[in-house]
Amino acid sequence: MTGASVHLLPIEISSMLYTAQAYDWPPLGDRDFECDRISGGISKVMSLNEAKHFSAPVNLELFPTYAFVVKYPMDLSTIKARLDNRFYRRAVAVEYDVRRIRINALKFNDPEKSYIVRNSSIISDLCLEIIRNSDLDITKLYHQLLEEYKVHGIEGKGLVGKQPVANHQIEQSASFALTFTNVVTGSSQTSTSRQKLVFNPTHGSSSLVASNHASVKVSSSVTVEPIAGN
Repeated sequence: MTGASVHLLPIEISSMLYTAQAYDWPPLGDRDFECDRISGGISKVMSLNEAKHFSAPVNLELFPTYAFVVKYPMDLSTIKARLDNRFYRRAVAVEYDVRRIRINALKFNDPEKSYIVRNSSIISDLCLEIIRNSDLDITKLYHQLLEEYKVHGIEGKGLVGKQPVANHQIEQSASFALTFTNVVTGSSQTSTSRQKLVFNPTHGSSSLVASNHASVKVSSSVTVEPIAGN
């Protein structure tokens, strides 16, 4: 019979559905309990001063180049929503998303100058320990991490609101230049000029440099190159 189907019994359907195992959500494999516990811990972390830049997705209107640099954006509110909606099948998947917060901060910011990188390490380490330890004293560990990650001349408090200017290269930011190589042909001569369109995401501006004007036929090719120290 064309288009016929085989009906499955409820017990057969149930046997194919995902069931949390003890090793997926240690120590007992209680997925609902662990998701709620970790979500509650992340809510506490989101209230900390150091978590301000990681509590919500990056505003692409303020940082339009972020999407070009960071391939897998992640933030605490997204992790919490995934926990609340039972998106994760294993605790290690939660840990993976938490680690992305630090990795992304390292990609987009200068680790030697930006306090955001330091704060991302504090927040990531704190969340990872929340996932692994159900008896964790969050406040105590938070203060321990502040001491461990303290940088000379940079304190944890009073930093919110300052925006460091980092040096980015082509993969660590989207600062770039488009170089136009123009082959100019005229009735009696052929010449080549190079024009560079420089885009600065920090100032939101662009400029055209080294231009050569001629009212003759122009054929162009475009290459992309990083700008050192921009």
